[in-house]
Amino acid sequence: MPQCDSFLEAKPENVMVTVLKQAEDGNGFIVRAFETAGAAARAIIRLPKLERTIEANFGAHEIKTFLIPRDTAKAVIETNLLEWPDE
Repeated sequence: MPQCDSFLEAKPENVMVTVLKQAEDGNGFIVRAFETAGAAARAIIRLPKLERTIEANFGAHEIKTFLIPRDTAKAVIETNLLEWPDE
């Protein structure tokens, strides 16, 4: 067995994941993250247990919310804070 394991990893270090929860409709998970240093960043958020990787650009102090469908064939969707897809 590995000596350590992680449910998620976010890089670079100025992007922090603050929420990982079940989606309100129960059909997936929500990840919410924000940029902490006041500098734009290209983030990679890995969720190995869900077999997902999220790549996103963050502006300075920007908050982003993502819907991760349970069905791994469906793409991760960026949503608003109410968990509605951005259109």
